[in-house]
Amino acid sequence: MMLLNALLACTAAPDDLVAPVDDSVDLRLTDADYTLPSADAEVWWGPDVEVRPGADQVFCYFGTYTGPDVGVKTLTTWQNRYGHHLVLMGTTASELDFPDGTVIDCTKTGTLDMTSIEPMVLPTGGYVGGAALAGVSALPDGMAVKMDQDQRWVIQAHYINTSTEAFHAKDVAVLEYLEPEQVETWAAPLAMSHGSFSIPPGETASVTMDCAFEQEWSVLYMLGHMHEWGTAIKLEQITPAETTVVFDVPTWAPEFRDAPPTFHYADGEYVIPADATFRTTCSWFNDTDEPIEFPHEMCVSVGMVYPQTTSVICDY
Repeated sequence: MMLLNALLACTAAPDDLVAPVDDSVDLRLTDADYTLPSADAEVWWGPDVEVRPGADQVFCYFGTYTGPDVGVKTLTTWQNRYGHHLVLMGTTASELDFPDGTVIDCTKTGTLDMTSIEPMVLPTGGYVGGAALAGVSALPDGMAVKMDQDQRWVIQAHYINTSTEAFHAKDVAVLEYLEPEQVETWAAPLAMSHGSFSIPPGETASVTMDCAFEQEWSVLYMLGHMHEWGTAIKLEQITPAETTVVFDVPTWAPEFRDAPPTFHYADGEYVIPADATFRTTCSWFNDTDEPIEFPHEMCVSVGMVYPQTTSVICDY
């Protein structure tokens, strides 16, 4: 199995990490904090960053995959107890824009053109603070997500520091591969995200987004994503013939931020017709004295569809 030796600091051992500064707590993971599912699995280290006390921060770490075309069979992520997500994304940004090894604070949407990044591989397993995340779905045997040679990637690490101390973080993702000839079915993420809302302080708010793709797919799973101010989320499939509810979570709970209800489908059980439009409706209540906007709150419907070799994105 190929090695990703060109992934710069992604392959650095924990011993090479920079020592903490000032009084920051060191929450960077070590080899003892994760397990390898097989001898062929590869370790990708996330960005080495400092998270401010009380901060809700997102960091983007850029690189280039230089191995041969491959199918990603599993992606298992580990974060410290303040982790929100660690995801592997593709980007159209060139190395002139963001050289390999670049780490930026991409919490604000204006820092990075969000249209230039897209989900590439959704985690098939995950751990935060050593506890397994609920609702994370493995791919069936013979199914994989395509990763091409020279694919530029972004590891996006999101932390919500509810403590009063700064901490250093460096998380880890472990990948397993299939050679292209071993892949029976290619799958890819389907993501629909609304990022232009603002929830006034002390008020309720709702948004609706419609996304049409004009292509038929089978669905492996679907789920919604919001944060702790969410109150309800619903996804509907609309065709000229009928409107059906894909999922409806009328009472959103804060713990769903990290473990949302996930709706799984057997092979062929749910097929999206080519004439379908998806309508996502999100509702929130802002109990703070400041407006809340993306990414501190979110409205996302996401799933895995097949057969498909590239991510399917709808941004509002």
